[in-house]
Amino acid sequence: MNLINNLIKLSFFTLLVMQSCAAQSTIVVEKVHEYIDNPRKDLSSAGVTRIIDNNNVLRKYEGTWKGQLNGISYNLLFKKITRTDDGLTEDLLILKYHIKNTQTNTTIDNTLNLPDDSVYVPSVGYLDDKDFYQLSFNGGQNKCGISGQLFISVFNNKMGITMLQVPGFSPIANSCNEAVTIFPPSQPIRLIKQ
Repeated sequence: MNLINNLIKLSFFTLLVMQSCAAQSTIVVEKVHEYIDNPRKDLSSAGVTRIIDNNNVLRKYEGTWKGQLNGISYNLLFKKITRTDDGLTEDLLILKYHIKNTQTNTTIDNTLNLPDDSVYVPSVGYLDDKDFYQLSFNGGQNKCGISGQLFISVFNNKMGITMLQVPGFSPIANSCNEAVTIFPPSQPIRLIKQ
């Protein structure tokens, strides 16, 4: 009788494990673009609950990157975090930065000391099929920036950043007297890993 009870318990436990495994799915960050690029595919419909950087492809973006362009110095910090939101746990990059006018030595914008989950810290991104990390950017801490998609590439410890601006978005926010494009700059910028 004890053996039968143990077999029933084991069968029930096995069934529960199999059912919970079937309802959950893990994909690597390299595959996320397949869901974003295809309107017929959806992460939640596919049961994806975890996006993981299993192959460490985000590592090359992580760290401090510096560069200058037109009298402005850019100090960018890319950091890999794991975030859970609406049942999806994912490894992703966040971007913090310190931007300074090199001629006057004054800070233009600085998000380095903000918490990782601040609305001023860009964190919605994915690795596309062309090996660019695409990161949504919306304004800046000073609320006078622009909005769009950053295209970030890394080759031989050199980073390139360009931006595709959101059509119809005006860079003038309510608290600004003039249009300001601080970051990203209006032309591509090259940065060196520190």
